[in-house]
Amino acid sequence: RRHTESQVISGDGTGENFEGILTATGIGSQALGVDTSPDAVHKAITLVRIALEDDITAVVMHPTDYQSFVLTQDSTGNYVTGNGPQTATPRQIWGYDCITSTAISQGTALFGNFEMGATLWVRSGVEVTQSNSHSTDFTEGKVTILAEYRAAFAVNQPKAFAEVTGL
Repeated sequence: RRHTESQVISGDGTGENFEGILTATGIGSQALGVDTSPDAVHKAITLVRIALEDDITAVVMHPTDYQSFVLTQDSTGNYVTGNGPQTATPRQIWGYDCITSTAISQGTALFGNFEMGATLWVRSGVEVTQSNSHSTDFTEGKVTILAEYRAAFAVNQPKAFAEVTGL
């Protein structure tokens, strides 16, 4: 799962690698600059809304960035997101589901309409085979294991995505 997430988010498109969303030409970009993190995030959401003329479906953030976002407090010690430690709410940013993943680099967040913007085709699930007939495996008491996963990925509408850098 982690490998597929990494490929979908930031694959470089060379060899057997997918071209990931963050490396696709035409996605929106919003630098943190002098904005607060919540402001930069909202500006990225607006970039997608304007370009796609539709709303985003989810946010992808590194767990550390999400933690910083959620733990931000005002001058009186109240959480600015309104979610304190006793609040059991799903991970959300500006009302959108937030997927935390180490497949995205710390300091970068991805916003998009994943349903409209990209497609993952899975030709076959994970297939695992084993054999002791490779080379000298039999005489050395070894077993060779082969695991395969066949899939393809395309960013159909780059304008369905935007990134925030510098978080």
